[in-house]
Amino acid sequence: MRLGETIYRLRTEKGMSQGELAEALSVSRQSVSKWETDGATPDLEKLIKLSELFGISLDTLVKGREPAAEAAPVPPPEPEPRVIYVERAEPVIPRRKIAGYALFGLAILVVLLCTILGGMLAGVLFSLPFWVCGSLCFLFKKRIGLWCSWSVFFMVDVFLHFATGSASGSFLGVLRGVLQGYLNNHVTLWVSLAALLMLLALVICTIRSYRDKVLEPSRQVTRRMILLVLGLALLYVVPYGISMALQPYAVDGQSIYLITRVIQVMGIVQQWCRIPLFCRLVIDLLALRRWQKNKEKEC
Repeated sequence: MRLGETIYRLRTEKGMSQGELAEALSVSRQSVSKWETDGATPDLEKLIKLSELFGISLDTLVKGREPAAEAAPVPPPEPEPRVIYVERAEPVIPRRKIAGYALFGLAILVVLLCTILGGMLAGVLFSLPFWVCGSLCFLFKKRIGLWCSWSVFFMVDVFLHFATGSASGSFLGVLRGVLQGYLNNHVTLWVSLAALLMLLALVICTIRSYRDKVLEPSRQVTRRMILLVLGLALLYVVPYGISMALQPYAVDGQSIYLITRVIQVMGIVQQWCRIPLFCRLVIDLLALRRWQKNKEKEC
């Protein structure tokens, strides 16, 4: 007797549906259906759970040996008809690609409208988020909305940094300037605060999107964690050292302006390199913690 037929017979004798068996084994109903039709084979862990659930030995389950007859066998209930699930084929054009084409169309429309109104450069700038988000729809298959949000926020943050001096990473500096009295523009403070809150929301959403990730400890994982910590430390030390090295060259107005711009660019690069490193470090730490909890439950 095949393994699929054995599982089907034992399940029906126990009066369980495919959904109930799937819930008891923490698998999907489709998996149980594939087991019973010999479309897939359960792993060793699931075979052990099946033998314990049906009260038979693993040898009887795998080899299909009939158990010894009971003195007064209970007639099994009427067997449930087999249900075979057929996975629905993916459409010819995935939805993410349709969204990408739509975003490209909006980008072209923005460029045309701005060109007609006499501002082609403005059209290119305003259409840039649509071009970027449309490209991401073709590059990624998962978390497209999250990556598009990060891209748009990055462009807005860079614009605020150079245009108004208020960005997510400059909130503390703006707050310090307001408190010390040399900056009277409180609008800049509120814009910086809003950008900082948006950044925190994106970081939290990114970490939560990987809440199902489980990471087993290994030497490779340990090395990666060490590199992430060293990278974060260098991103704090190196830009500060470069800015200190450039200060002696600030002798006139032009050199001061150039050095200020270089420091601004370094600040943006520093911040946007820290963000992915920090997110990856937190995601890996939480994944290691989940693996530890799973081991504790098994013990």
